[in-house]
Amino acid sequence: MPGTRVLSLLLLTIALVAGPAAPPLGAWGASAHMLLTTAAVDHLQGPLGTFFKANRNFLICYSILPDGWWGSPEMLPQLPKGLENPAGPNGPKEIGRHHFAEDADPYVEAKPPRQELGVSPMDRAAALQVFKLYVDKHGQEALTRFGNENHWFHGGLAELPAAMLEKAGELPWVIDERLDDMARALREGQWSRALFMATVLAHYAGDAHVPLHTTVNFNGQFCPNPLIKGLHQRWEGRAIELNKAEVRSFLAQQVRVAPASPALPSDPAALRAALFQQIAETYQMTDDIIRVDDELLKDRQPGRGDDQAAYSPEYYRKFYERLGSGIKDQLRKAVETVDGLWTIAWERAGRPQLPPGSVETPPLVVIDYHNGRIVPFDPTHGP
Repeated sequence: MPGTRVLSLLLLTIALVAGPAAPPLGAWGASAHMLLTTAAVDHLQGPLGTFFKANRNFLICYSILPDGWWGSPEMLPQLPKGLENPAGPNGPKEIGRHHFAEDADPYVEAKPPRQELGVSPMDRAAALQVFKLYVDKHGQEALTRFGNENHWFHGGLAELPAAMLEKAGELPWVIDERLDDMARALREGQWSRALFMATVLAHYAGDAHVPLHTTVNFNGQFCPNPLIKGLHQRWEGRAIELNKAEVRSFLAQQVRVAPASPALPSDPAALRAALFQQIAETYQMTDDIIRVDDELLKDRQPGRGDDQAAYSPEYYRKFYERLGSGIKDQLRKAVETVDGLWTIAWERAGRPQLPPGSVETPPLVVIDYHNGRIVPFDPTHGP
């Protein structure tokens, strides 16, 4: 048995004493990322599907790691080797890789008058030029406003466009880059690396289907009703946790009835356009989500130091009743996107022959956010 498998069993034994890991806070929530990755593996066909099914626990486990890159950078040195962030910097630098604000002022101002849906597909350099033009036009006013809203920024006008672009998000280009990383690993026969890039790619592709990852009002923080703040985690995390069995069943059913080959264009320019289109369509959901939450909370008042009383079981029941179908449908679309991207990576690699079974990988561990430790992932409990 390979050494990493022995260590995994040892860590799993420790888990029985240490207790379960707490889910990280972040995009889609831990359960959703693992649920959609599970469904994507189950749905994927052909040689790549066979290979991924043989290594499913690794793919499911590390589908949540990218949230740790921004949420717990101080704990990352404790992780096994081979799980490092391919983009490099962790912490605040990582946050912008998980979202793309369709309604960021520079994009809105640059949009052609008759263009109704979405930011035009572009690369990162072209986007930076959009932000430079915005800063050239608004100058000190833009600098003052950005500085007031982002106290971490201490630069001047020269540094402002790059800072604004980073804050607005870089998700479509990160998906491009991780897709290239996966294809390169497959082409070079680096099977463990290919699996890691695949699960990281699945995470970012999943984020592109979260409406509150596509707007500057990502947490309802700009809404008049203060109780809406925190909507981000309620929509993508808590609502799924409370209805996990139904969501799991829904995705399993979709695996059985969905087409075997998700349709995404393999041409790089066409693929980028498709990703921008997906993000734009996801953004169109945000107003309705905020409106529904406002209606559910309109008769409630902030409590005395504990506003959580507003988010009662009855609130979540109505929340899921009104918004659950949209949550499930976005997860379904995410599964199809992930499978499409995985397939494109394999095709770009030249469709290499893949190992018939599991390969040696780093041990399966997760970050226990509540207790500040690294603990084993127990695949027997499922996502």
